[in-house]
Amino acid sequence: MAASSSFVLAAAALLLQAVTAAAEAAGQQKEMRMRVYWHDVVTGPNSTLAKLPKAPTSRASATVFATLYVIDDPVTDGPSLTAPSRLVAHAQGMYVSAGKETMSLLMAMSFVFAADEPYNGSSVAIFGPNPGEAGE
Repeated sequence: MAASSSFVLAAAALLLQAVTAAAEAAGQQKEMRMRVYWHDVVTGPNSTLAKLPKAPTSRASATVFATLYVIDDPVTDGPSLTAPSRLVAHAQGMYVSAGKETMSLLMAMSFVFAADEPYNGSSVAIFGPNPGEAGE
């Protein structure tokens, strides 16, 4: 899922830049830059990913076609899940294994920012394909 993290962070950065540029052009807001770390924990007791029951097509597919994963991943201001990094948001949404011939995920999620952060009430929606590997 490392490729997923890179894709999502790049998409979030581009979206934030586009939104702030449009708002600044309208005289509503100043430009804001932020760096966040999305933690997709796929195994272990603190997994933030749940795989829904497999469809018949998933069982017979090398690409686990039609498998649905639901996520609630922590987003921090530093690379660690623990101190000194702080939780600033949750990435909530889903991945669908959408490739029959090759591995490809369709990702839909929102970064929902924490109430005690300066971005309280804000969210960033991310939707798009992510070719690569999906954890089984």
